[in-house]
Amino acid sequence: MWMERETVAKILWAAYKKREYQTRHKGPDKGKKIPTKRRPTLHVARFILTALYTGSRASRVWQASFAQEEGRPWVDLENGLFYRKAPGEREEKKKKAPSIRIPGRLLAHLSRWHRLGAKYVVEYNGRAADPKRAFRTLVDDTLGENNEVVRHTLRHTAVTWLMQSGADKFEVGGFAGMSQETMEKVYAHHHPDYQKNVGDAFTTGRAGRGKKNNRDSLRQNDPEQTGI
Repeated sequence: MWMERETVAKILWAAYKKREYQTRHKGPDKGKKIPTKRRPTLHVARFILTALYTGSRASRVWQASFAQEEGRPWVDLENGLFYRKAPGEREEKKKKAPSIRIPGRLLAHLSRWHRLGAKYVVEYNGRAADPKRAFRTLVDDTLGENNEVVRHTLRHTAVTWLMQSGADKFEVGGFAGMSQETMEKVYAHHHPDYQKNVGDAFTTGRAGRGKKNNRDSLRQNDPEQTGI
């Protein structure tokens, strides 16, 4: 499953604008819930952006640090690289996590978050935070409880969008850490050039013209279809 841009934008905007409310216990507004400046799902918004722009698995995103730490993936802002494996970590055969160059738009966001004091990409109360529960609640509140969106949907969405853009499938597979078998089986049909040569063969009339006798046979059987 993957999401349209409008759906992602809707969830992302909800994560940014959500505010924490406090109940007034004194004064004329006693008993009322008043919005504060605190944004309780800001870490979810940062998770969404990073997961979408890198096509990374959820754990690689929310565990990531802005400095090298044992047991954590890390973001090298100076060189614009995302080391999705922790220093010294052995890579799983079926869950590859290659280091990647961070897309420019995301790099600008990451740099700003770090300047504002963040030590981790997905941070809540100064600590790296798994946004699983908050993400689930936010998505249900935004799209309704019968939706099928999970955190991993962002990874599928990233790869699908890249394929729809016409990006090279080998580069996309390398970027996402996916095998070419998976790219072909799951995502290839999203590419604008998918089976293009097949369609062109029929459109231009090349299909069926491989041998002269086949062409003549077609014309004899249906003389009016001389342009076949």
